[in-house]
Amino acid sequence: MKRILLLLFCVSISSVIALKAQDTSKVLTDGQKAYILSKFCTEVKYNYVFYNDLKFDWDSLCLATLPKLLATKSKEEYARELQRLSTQLQDGHTYIYEDNSGNSLDWIRPFPIKTKRIDNRVFVTSVLSSDFQRQGVETGSEIIKIDGLDVMEYVNRHKRSFVSSSTPQWLDYSPYAGFELTKEKGSKVSKILLKNRDGRTFTIESHRNINWDIVNNTFDYKTLNGNVGLLKINSFMGNSFKKDFDVLYQSIKKNRCSDYRFEGQYGRKLRKC
Repeated sequence: MKRILLLLFCVSISSVIALKAQDTSKVLTDGQKAYILSKFCTEVKYNYVFYNDLKFDWDSLCLATLPKLLATKSKEEYARELQRLSTQLQDGHTYIYEDNSGNSLDWIRPFPIKTKRIDNRVFVTSVLSSDFQRQGVETGSEIIKIDGLDVMEYVNRHKRSFVSSSTPQWLDYSPYAGFELTKEKGSKVSKILLKNRDGRTFTIESHRNINWDIVNNTFDYKTLNGNVGLLKINSFMGNSFKKDFDVLYQSIKKNRCSDYRFEGQYGRKLRKC
């Protein structure tokens, strides 16, 4: 069985839909398109927690969307239109994303750089490719253009319309944060114009299947003066979080005092002596 398509993940209604079919083509039949739409619309109608607060008729919107979905020429285009429909719910926990299956070279993936928006500018916060580093990409580099478009225009044209969000501030944050900005099909080649901290501009060009050969450590730990341990936790994601921490804990126990820093959206600092 080959997964063709899409997963609907709704935290608020604890529902996941995974659709499978004996189909290796790059397109969906009209029957499959209608079936997928009906599954999504039905799931929302009967389980979406804010359904009774909607200011429009959901059934009518689903029906009006069907011709657009039937007119799509590829699975990617179909997924985009379904994403556009899901954004009408204005709920950040109800969204459509493509399931990576088939040719791995075409899986959806980002460039090995993390980014963050500051005012109306976007900066690199981490580089996980030695090839990109050799070309001059570094923490603090500013992304000026992507594929010839100003980075803000690029997001407005290719990202914002497909982001599920309950608040405008999430739309101003999410498309630029982490690895979201550059996510596309792995084989897609893009040009990115950057400016380094010294003001030098340069362009990198690559597909998304570039090698990630720099480890993004979950933990950074060092001993300060006075035998004080400083632990920085960069992420709570990853399958080896507990294992890595257990190994590191042997070093932490040797310090008389540890300074814990949790970075991220809810960053805070704890001190334990």
